[in-house]
Amino acid sequence: MKNSLFSTGLICLATLSMPAWSPAAQRPFEPALHGHGLILKGRYAEAEKILLEEIARRPHDVYALNSLGLCLVKLERPTDASRAFREALRLDPANWFARQWLRQLAGRRQQPALNAHVRKPLNPEDKTRTSIHRQHIENVIAYAASVHGVDRNLVRAVARAESNFDHLAVSSKQAKGVMQLMDETAADLGVSDSFDPYQNIMGGTRYLRMLLDRYGGNVERALAAYNWGMGNLERNPGRLPGETRTYISRVMRFYNSAHG
Repeated sequence: MKNSLFSTGLICLATLSMPAWSPAAQRPFEPALHGHGLILKGRYAEAEKILLEEIARRPHDVYALNSLGLCLVKLERPTDASRAFREALRLDPANWFARQWLRQLAGRRQQPALNAHVRKPLNPEDKTRTSIHRQHIENVIAYAASVHGVDRNLVRAVARAESNFDHLAVSSKQAKGVMQLMDETAADLGVSDSFDPYQNIMGGTRYLRMLLDRYGGNVERALAAYNWGMGNLERNPGRLPGETRTYISRVMRFYNSAHG
């Protein structure tokens, strides 16, 4: 079955003439996001299958093509990876990710060790550790915001304040991932792996939506509950700790700056 799916994917890549990538199509579809999430977990064969099926359905899905190329790099199939990246670049000539990988695969640069940073302790000064997956995280934020009806800039501001977009972050209180979910909260939200950016951001955004609904759209109260907990907030609404006040101020600064 794998060979059949791969052949189908290559036919799509090589023969179908699709329109240029347009702004309206830039939001990735869920299967492509799920496939990239599997790559981050090292489940390359599963990721390849999902991504090839997605490309067979939507041959113009640039995000799926980028992810497939990355998956094939990890599977040590550089020729097939180059084919995927070339098609992604044809559909989106501004696709820096595909262009960078094509250069690396052509031998102009040493190929990066993608897994070298996995599960390292959090170092806020290390600016490169999560850069490989930053575009994936940005796309998941956009998708989660759309699915749950939350302002994308608010989700992004929370992610920035919580972890600076680090999908491997662990706080001193054992909150984890991009949206810094506690294990109990993650379990309630159906998140089985808080280090999976897709699960973490989808769960965190869903929780943020629930809090906004609970507090009548009051963003600052929702943020207070996100940081301090609903129970604490509702038992002591006028006694926010300094840490929570600082957190709200920080998120709102990021949020307001995005609106210029």
